[in-house]
Amino acid sequence: MKSIAEQVATRYIGAGRYFRGEYKKDGLAAIVLLGKKFPFYKNVVYKFYQPRKFQRYFLTDDQFGKFLEGTILDVGSREDTMKSVLKRNAVLVDKNNPNLLPFDWEKADLPFPANSFDTVVCLDTLEHINDLHRSFYDLLRVSKHYVIISLPNPWRKTFKRMLGGTWDKGDYGLPPEKPFDRHKWFFNTEDIEYFIFYNSVTSPYPYEIRELRYHIPVTVRKHRIMYPLARLILPERYIKNLFVNTFFFVIEKKNGK
Repeated sequence: MKSIAEQVATRYIGAGRYFRGEYKKDGLAAIVLLGKKFPFYKNVVYKFYQPRKFQRYFLTDDQFGKFLEGTILDVGSREDTMKSVLKRNAVLVDKNNPNLLPFDWEKADLPFPANSFDTVVCLDTLEHINDLHRSFYDLLRVSKHYVIISLPNPWRKTFKRMLGGTWDKGDYGLPPEKPFDRHKWFFNTEDIEYFIFYNSVTSPYPYEIRELRYHIPVTVRKHRIMYPLARLILPERYIKNLFVNTFFFVIEKKNGK
């Protein structure tokens, strides 16, 4: 059986169609090391934060509030939840908010110098960007200390829709007209882990992972029975990739970068 490092090194290449370089050994080693440092079940959050539309922000404030100090930049802020609901003083960036200055992350880096903010927040936004890797590094660039990121787990939604035999959301699929916005990436929770673990030592701005959370919200009564039962029956990776709704993590830039 292949090791995790060997699996990752061959998983995304696609017979040379998708990647023709070599994965860095220190990055592959970081995937193995950090996977052991952050056990899945010790970092699961089952709480359902309401109202649902603010769920990402409430979880961020509840779980990572100690990192929301000093100057804050919220990238992909949608409305102004960070300011109006969480009462955090923050600079907001979002191309869909008409009350903010126009900005398209697809066409330019964030309009701030390096190390401009103590904490940079980016919740469920990177999956909308074509060049996700560049934008991820851009978040690190403008942060002085911390970056808080959440990414959805599309596998969970897909699994649920496949069971129902239909898809009623506009984030994926092939719409008849060109959409204004949509998800550009399709990944699972393991993919996100590999990405953040690998880049902790290989990115232009090395960092340490301070905390992470796997959000599996108990939204209805049947979940109280279904989730514990699934945990007894299914292997961990099934739970991780099919039940996790959103993956949150906090990273801290290393000094001098």
